[in-house]
Amino acid sequence: MTASAWMVLGWSSASLAGAFFWALGFYWIFGRWVNRWIDRASTRIPAAVASLVSIVPFVLAGIASEGLWELYFNPSWAISCAILTCGGCGIFRLGQLDNEAYQQSQTKNSNRRP
Repeated sequence: MTASAWMVLGWSSASLAGAFFWALGFYWIFGRWVNRWIDRASTRIPAAVASLVSIVPFVLAGIASEGLWELYFNPSWAISCAILTCGGCGIFRLGQLDNEAYQQSQTKNSNRRP
C-alpha cells in the first residue's frame, strides 16, 4: 500500500511508524520463540517463507497496539509509547543476550580441569 492508501484508512505516516515500532519491540521480546518456530517450520516449508510468515503476527500485534493507543489516548502519545516500548524491549533483549553469553562462559570454565 502506498502512503495515500494508509491515509484513506485514517492512518498517518506517524501511525504507521508507531505500529512498526510496536512490532519491532514485540519481536525483540518474543524473538527466541519465533526462532524456534522458524527452525521447526523450515523443515516443512522453505526457510525464507517461514521467516516471512513469522513476522506477520508481530506486525498485526503492532497495528493493534497502535490502534488501541490512538483510540484511547492522543496519537502523539501512541507514537511516543511505541518508541519507548521499542527501546525498552531492545535493552531487555540485550540483557538476555548478555546473560546467555555469561552462562555459556561459565559452563566452559567449569568444564576445564586443572
